[in-house]
Amino acid sequence: MKKEVALTRFACERMSPEERTAIAELHLNAAVVVENEDEEGWQAVNMEFHEILYRGSRNPCLRQEILRLRTRTGAYRKQAFGSVGRIQTSYAHHLEIVNAIQASDSKAAASTIFLHMSPGHGTRGVADIIVNMPKALLG
Repeated sequence: MKKEVALTRFACERMSPEERTAIAELHLNAAVVVENEDEEGWQAVNMEFHEILYRGSRNPCLRQEILRLRTRTGAYRKQAFGSVGRIQTSYAHHLEIVNAIQASDSKAAASTIFLHMSPGHGTRGVADIIVNMPKALLG
């Protein structure tokens, strides 16, 4: 997670205007995926969003390390988007990241990616556990 935070901070500081536009447009166009609660579509959009951040960081070594970790945790992340409300929450985090990038606010971008990469952050009880369960398990 700390690697994603550092990478996002770097991206916010180093992205070109074209990359800033690309990430904002991707986010805007993803609204239909979110509205349809399209888990597979969201996985593709999410991967592209993060890849724009990775490239924008101008740090290929850190990018490679994160991609290696993402490969190892792929099964968990695939299940995470099946949780009730997780796609909407992730989309909201992406908006905060996009806004921070547009404002060149690397501190805000870094703190938001930290929350974004911590799906259990703020979990307080059984209701939160149920909300974070994959919909398929809720019947």
